[in-house]
Amino acid sequence: MAITYKRGDSFLHSLDARTKLIMFFALTFISLLFLDPLVIGSLFFGLYALAANAVGRKTIAQSSKPLIVIFTVFSLYNLYWLRPEGAIHLFYLFPWWNFFPITVEGLIRSMALFFRFFIVVLAIHTVLYTTASADLVLGLTKRESSRQLKNILIYVAIVTALLFSTINLSWGEKLQNISSNAAVALGISLVASLAVAAGSYWLLSKGLPPEIGLTISLGFSTVGILTEQTQKIMDAQKARGYEMEYKNPLLRMKAFASSLIPIFFATIERAENIAIAILTRAFDFDIRNRTYRRTLSFQRNDYVMLAILLFLLFAGLGINYLGLGRITEVIIRSLFFN
Repeated sequence: MAITYKRGDSFLHSLDARTKLIMFFALTFISLLFLDPLVIGSLFFGLYALAANAVGRKTIAQSSKPLIVIFTVFSLYNLYWLRPEGAIHLFYLFPWWNFFPITVEGLIRSMALFFRFFIVVLAIHTVLYTTASADLVLGLTKRESSRQLKNILIYVAIVTALLFSTINLSWGEKLQNISSNAAVALGISLVASLAVAAGSYWLLSKGLPPEIGLTISLGFSTVGILTEQTQKIMDAQKARGYEMEYKNPLLRMKAFASSLIPIFFATIERAENIAIAILTRAFDFDIRNRTYRRTLSFQRNDYVMLAILLFLLFAGLGINYLGLGRITEVIIRSLFFN
């Protein structure tokens, strides 16, 4: 199923395209902080509720169902490797060979990995479903040359605080190895965080070149068109009496091969037409100084979402620092040994 923009008036639809891109990267990072199914599962269901409210449960289910089997198999594969020292052994998956031991910790972490995969996929699906391709590209490309000093300072301050907290809460022991003096270690982490924040703003403020923005826009808009075009060609083959829906997957692949040539030529023809249309509109004339008909701006809902994401990031770092990032394992181990 092609993942295309769906109009709506939900909370996610009202967000700026840049906010939703930040949301995707932030949720991906937050999901990497945890390996506990209760914590990461709560994050998944919260994101699912937002996505379902925006585009509907049926749409989310149609795009996610094909991935359930893939992520389940991958989680089971990791079940073999996720065996920490001192893990509670339950049984062997193949008892006659004493092979593939199943442990409590392995089951818990495999469930967390399953949710982690879906958070990343659901986050990007949500961005694509609720953001028009033109807005998404506009959020990635350069829009204006003048920027307010206040906005620059706010961005640098927030990113510096986030990086400084991440370094000290996650890699505090490594900082002590660099310098035994606590004040010096804090100063090093602060300077490094400030440098990375300022550098990241400089890179992000440049934006992508207009050519890359146009390429991304065409890619998003073409996926749905190519899917419809492929379906039309296959329907035409069926109307001519050509059998394509075999139960045997090998025969189905062989039958589908007959549609590849017309699909290929139709795609090439469409690409040439798009290239001619772009050139006739003088897209390549003075492209570095081009202007934009509209600009993006943050609204109240954007600041609310950014505040929520910051809270989740700091909460995740704090939970890991306090040793509560694997609370499910702690609870189950206490039940086994008490």
